[in-house]
Parts: sequence; C-alpha cells; structure tokens
Amino acid sequence: QWCNQIRFYILYFFTVLIKSNKKGTYFVTIFDESKKLTVKTAPKTVGEVLAKLGITINQTDSVEPGLGTVINSDHFFINIYRSHPAIVKDGSKEKYIMTSSYNPKTIMEEAGITVYGGDDINLIPNSKFLETGIANAYEIVRNGSHIITIEEEIDFNEQTIKDYSMDYGTSEVRRLGEVGRKTVTIEVKYKDNVEISREII
Repeated sequence: QWCNQIRFYILYFFTVLIKSNKKGTYFVTIFDESKKLTVKTAPKTVGEVLAKLGITINQTDSVEPGLGTVINSDHFFINIYRSHPAIVKDGSKEKYIMTSSYNPKTIMEEAGITVYGGDDINLIPNSKFLETGIANAYEIVRNGSHIITIEEEIDFNEQTIKDYSMDYGTSEVRRLGEVGRKTVTIEVKYKDNVEISREII
C-alpha cells in the first residue's frame, strides 16, 4: 500500500508539471542574498518575473542569468548579487565604488584600474573607517613590467621668410602653427609598488 501511495504522488507530481508547462508556467527559485523564494510564474523573462514580484534591481547589482534570459523550464534558478561599497587604492590614488563582486581583480577593473601580470592585490584595513563605514580597502601593489602608452606634445617650428614687397619694419603671420601630438610606448618596471625604471620601446 505504501508503494502505491508513492506511485500516486509521483504520477500526480508529473501530471501537475506537464500541465504547468502546457500553460507556459514554470517553477522559479530566486536567491536574493540570504532570502530564497520559489514561485510558479508565467512571465517569459527573468526581468519580467522580478518586476512582477516587485523585486528592485539597482544599476550596480548583478543578476544571473541576465534580465533578458527567457525562462523555458522548471527548476529555473535566479541569483541576485547586491552591490556593496568598496574602496580601492593605487599608489596615492583612492577611489570609492559600488560593486556586486567580491573578486579583487574584478573590483579593481570596475574602478578603472588596470591589473597587470605580477601585480598583487591586498585587502588592508581602511584608515577612514569612521568616515566611510567600510572596514577594509583593496590595495594594488605594482610588480614586474608594465607597458603603457602616453601622448606627448610636439612643438611646431617657426620659419621667417623675407618679403621685400612689404613695408620696412612690418611683419605678418602667414599661417598659425599647431602643437602636434605623438603616442609613445613605455615599459615601466616596478618593485613593491616603486617604479625602478622607465624605457621607451
């Protein structure tokens, strides 16, 4: 009798599952930090489901899969990663950002800081904790060779042309000069965040 009951519930479950799929509704589980919610829903995309449930996604939050992903199966999972404040340091430069990542390299790149091979990223105590409420900061320590490009100005040359058709003691500018620009590629070498050499290549 117990086996018959188990068979009944299994058949019932698959019957409900098939009917729900025929109607275009699916079971979706949403993980929002420590909260978990499972719903049976008809909207077609991740974004539509979250909007219907009134779940707000901020610009710096991340959602996996993306908001435009089509929901086409049961046991569909949506993960929401909420953004948090972070401080990044690159030498004397310091920047405050909102990020949903906890990967140091990703956080640096989101702050617009290029991470080269050989660089180290350390989590250090934030000296401005009382001001910011952020306990730690991400500090990048430069090591190894880095290839950078910079733009330099090129001064224009002046040329004086004698024109005997002009009155004595007068002059005129025939064409204004313009400052040019050129791109220079430089190899910079660091050791423990200290630049030890710089060479044009």
